[in-house]
Amino acid sequence: MAIKQWDGKSGGNVDMKIDEIERKISEWNDIGSSRHLSEEELKEESRLNLELWDAVRFQESV
Repeated sequence: MAIKQWDGKSGGNVDMKIDEIERKISEWNDIGSSRHLSEEELKEESRLNLELWDAVRFQESV
């Protein structure tokens, strides 16, 4: 599952992972405000939003 995957990458620090995902989403939002995002970029942004949702739910369950 994705949670286990990123849990190892972030050293188990869920707050750090949430901050990282939020930063990436913010970058896509900044890019999207100056031009239209491609379909692949939109998919990546969507994937990040789902990952953020999973991370927040995981954090709340701990």
